[in-house]
Amino acid sequence: MRNPVHREREMSRNQYRAAVVRRAGRSHGRQWLLWWSVLGLACLLFVFGQRTASAAEAIDVITVSSGGQHLLKLPQPMLRVAVGSGEVAEAKVLNSRELLLQGNRPGETSLLIWFKGGAAAKNYRLQVNKAAGVPAGEGVSDITLKSSGDLAILGGAPRTMQQHDAARQLAAHAGGDAKAAVLDTTALPYGGEVQIDVRVVEFSRKILKKAGLSLISNKSGFTFGTFAPSSLTKTQLTSSGITGEFTLPISQALNLVVGSASENILGILSVLEGNGFARTLAQPTLVAQSGRTANFLAGGEFPVPVPQALGQTTIQYKPFGIRLDVSPTVLAGDRIALTVEPEVSDLNFENAITINGVAVPSLTTRRAGTSIELGNGESFVIGGLVSQSITKNVNKIPGLGDIPVLGAFFKSISLSREDKELLFIVTPRLVQPLAAGTDLGPLPGEEKANFNPNLWRALLLSDDEENARYTGFSK
Repeated sequence: MRNPVHREREMSRNQYRAAVVRRAGRSHGRQWLLWWSVLGLACLLFVFGQRTASAAEAIDVITVSSGGQHLLKLPQPMLRVAVGSGEVAEAKVLNSRELLLQGNRPGETSLLIWFKGGAAAKNYRLQVNKAAGVPAGEGVSDITLKSSGDLAILGGAPRTMQQHDAARQLAAHAGGDAKAAVLDTTALPYGGEVQIDVRVVEFSRKILKKAGLSLISNKSGFTFGTFAPSSLTKTQLTSSGITGEFTLPISQALNLVVGSASENILGILSVLEGNGFARTLAQPTLVAQSGRTANFLAGGEFPVPVPQALGQTTIQYKPFGIRLDVSPTVLAGDRIALTVEPEVSDLNFENAITINGVAVPSLTTRRAGTSIELGNGESFVIGGLVSQSITKNVNKIPGLGDIPVLGAFFKSISLSREDKELLFIVTPRLVQPLAAGTDLGPLPGEEKANFNPNLWRALLLSDDEENARYTGFSK
């Protein structure tokens, strides 16, 4: 029998060997796991590198018009050629370095070329566009027409709006009788903002003439008199004769009084002639985009009561005054088409109507409309808006007022004439917005913020000299 001590030592050795074997097994498994991880990562990097190389390889695009030809010169000799779709395009080999491409119909296909000494084929993308002419005139080469399926793509930078419209028409009918869908990617070489400077001048002249005569005579108990309308206010019969109270024939006129105390006769002649004029000036500046409408109104709004159901009344406001609607269209870098519609309206209380006890005036309106094509900065004038009003009133004694020469003593005359003329001066200009951070300078009225003029300076300087020191922002 073995010694117990030897038995215990032998059992300890066996346990140590088993532990070493287990550790070795675990270490070997870890090494295999590490090798498989490295191998998988290498495969992923290889695949990703191949895809990146394929994506980095640029594909050349060759454009040919439908029915046209394109000569492709190659950098090295080729072995063979293949076209993806023969209905879209065909390729004809002229020699080892030249290839003639023929566009058959609009579309897109691929072109493969194998070169000598190369393992892979060179890939090209062949784009066949619709055949379309371009508008005749200057700058035609700036317009391009491409196709993507049934869609016509119009590009380039036409120099005028006429060229742009003609190109759109050609693009719409490039595919045949049926109109094709057109994607317009053109960019006009000029801006679309138009500044319209307008000067509105209204000149009004009034002429007024009035004449009236009042005459009274009282002699030997007999009284005779003729008076202008509304001038005789009171009469009274006394033992000495007839007395009366009367006013001047025309109170605001110049009066000539003639009388004789010995003859008991008094005559008053009223004569008035007045001339006046008024000039109204407005200078608005409007800015509108090409094809949009800008408007201007110098006047106001008057309330109009509108009856509603159940006896209720609402108020609506109607504008009046000087109104202008203008629509610019930019045709080219120096040509602008304008549609101008000026209107002038005044309140007319003579033809007023009454609504629920409220007198609502009518409007006297003058309106015009015109279209014109101008150069950048050119001006045109809208005139001829002239109105004339003549009013004549004759107040007389029937019969006596019709007697030649002597009839002037038995009547009064009032003549009123008013002439109005309206003038519009319109100047369009192409403008660009101010850049960000631009110094605008002094604003209107900024110099008068602390206005405290010297009294003697204000007396010595004329109004024109004083006003010339301060200019508006538009100047």
